[in-house]
Amino acid sequence: MNASRLRGLLDHLIELNSRHRIAKLLSAAHGQLSNLAGEPSNASHQQALVASIVSLENAESEMLSELTPAQLDFLDELDGHTYFDGSIADFIREILSENPATPSVARDKLGEFQTERNTYLENITKLRDSMEQLGIVSEPLEEGQAEVGFLIPREVFESELNKLIAELRILRRMVRAFSEASTGGAEEIEVRSISTSDPLFFFGLGVPTIIAIGKATTWALSTWKQVEEIRKIRAETEHVNALKDGEVAKILDAKITETIEAEVKKEADRIAKASPTDGARKNEQRTDLEWTLKSLLAHIERGVTIDIRLAKPSMEVNEEGEPREPPEAYQTLQKLTTELIFPPIGESEPILQIPAPPGDDNTSSRNASTRRRRPTAKE
Repeated sequence: MNASRLRGLLDHLIELNSRHRIAKLLSAAHGQLSNLAGEPSNASHQQALVASIVSLENAESEMLSELTPAQLDFLDELDGHTYFDGSIADFIREILSENPATPSVARDKLGEFQTERNTYLENITKLRDSMEQLGIVSEPLEEGQAEVGFLIPREVFESELNKLIAELRILRRMVRAFSEASTGGAEEIEVRSISTSDPLFFFGLGVPTIIAIGKATTWALSTWKQVEEIRKIRAETEHVNALKDGEVAKILDAKITETIEAEVKKEADRIAKASPTDGARKNEQRTDLEWTLKSLLAHIERGVTIDIRLAKPSMEVNEEGEPREPPEAYQTLQKLTTELIFPPIGESEPILQIPAPPGDDNTSSRNASTRRRRPTAKE
């Protein structure tokens, strides 16, 4: 994560904690638990504590819905995951169940956690303020704007520049395939930011294209789950002496190939059918999409992850002055951000080959006349 991204995450965490009143609700729960410790048999104290825990749980759930899996991963790096992952209410219930006869013990444990969390918030606030003084600012998106990020582990390109360039060419072609399928033309790809040490490239694209990438990624994650189940069975057979002749392994390998081919064809057909492209290009596009989906699967197996960032559109009101529902595109993107949960990189050798692009990649000149600006979630 670069400094700008870190600043943006810190701003987001501090704002979420304040808006959802997590620290205040946690303090209230601790106060109710203290009351219960003083009078364990008091029913009103028991009811007040239960209500306080429910309020905290609801606020945590709302806060968690505004954090993407990628942001939670970054929180792991900052040792702050447990303070924002929606588990505080469950933690209170757990310490209460462990100490049903001694609520004072549960009170003390919650007090320790509260102190740790407050200290963490103070530290990230000081860090945010220091970054402010140094002129390090975040890169906010405009209302209704979105961007998509690709993290490429160094193992994929072996820290070699030529191989990194080759990976970027693959990414470009994949993005252009989704762009054409969703908008009918190849839009410009804006490089918004680059982070290290595993390169993380964020690209500015139109909302329809990012939705297409997000949906294809959730498809790939679901498909890969099926492949992983077959791989586990294959690995188990290697420890059975009667099956070490390799016949079962060949059958399972064939099943993996069959599963991937079938799922790729089905998904490519779905995307192509909804594409505004027509004529002879339709068949070419289906070939491009099949390669793109296979490449996406192979890259996810190697640890490539995809993240989506979006800025909420300005809220409009109806005739009664009540806020309208956010645009459907925004709601779709928001849902997709919560589904991009990637599996850990396996220790075994990848089973999927990264396929060679079909034909020469002359997409920089193809469809140049159909380039279009990036629409936003408002549209």
